[in-house]
Amino acid sequence: MVKEEIKLADEKFLNVLSMSEPSIARLGEGLLGPEMREHFDKEFSQLLEDTRKAWVCFERIGIHDFPVAEKRQVSIQRVNVDHRLLSYPFDHYGAHRPIQEACRLALITYSNAHYNVIQPSSKIARGLVEDLRNALEATALQACWGAAHNALLWVLFVGAHMSYGQRERPWFVAALARVAQTLQSRDWLQVRALLVHFYYSDRVFQESFRKIWEEVELLSTILPKWF
Repeated sequence: MVKEEIKLADEKFLNVLSMSEPSIARLGEGLLGPEMREHFDKEFSQLLEDTRKAWVCFERIGIHDFPVAEKRQVSIQRVNVDHRLLSYPFDHYGAHRPIQEACRLALITYSNAHYNVIQPSSKIARGLVEDLRNALEATALQACWGAAHNALLWVLFVGAHMSYGQRERPWFVAALARVAQTLQSRDWLQVRALLVHFYYSDRVFQESFRKIWEEVELLSTILPKWF
């Protein structure tokens, strides 16, 4: 972890949000909603708050008028968030929370796909996808996470994206198709409207995620009803 981190003041962050386009300003909100609180411990909820600040500001780093010193701090915060997400199970010992673990791994996978540009065929991606699938299988998938189903939708999209061309891809697409059955019929624009409340960028993910949804729609026509 880089030790020079100085956290961005709430007032400064609110100013960044006010000057951001809606798709950036909404990043991460979905993981902070009331339906998610029961699944996260207090320390992880704080990490999610810090992650949102770091990633929103990093998205704005080339647009917002940050002083040079603040640009450095934003970059440091992004790196530190990655470290904290990776080390969280070793730094915090408490009751196992399956949905929290799946979300933690999805955030790590997203960061590697978006900021570190890790390719699905890499060993890092292979390990992340395997861990993410195992974590998801330890959750109540058949219940689609109950009120947290939108978070599950996002997590599965991240897994499907990072498993492109790999053996795990069909598993994530099939799981998405089953979750889609509980959401009733939705087109891509409706799905995108859900994703932007988590972590999603048209610039980076639109082509990939839209193709994933096309696969889901095709599979949904032949899958038997889950319930």
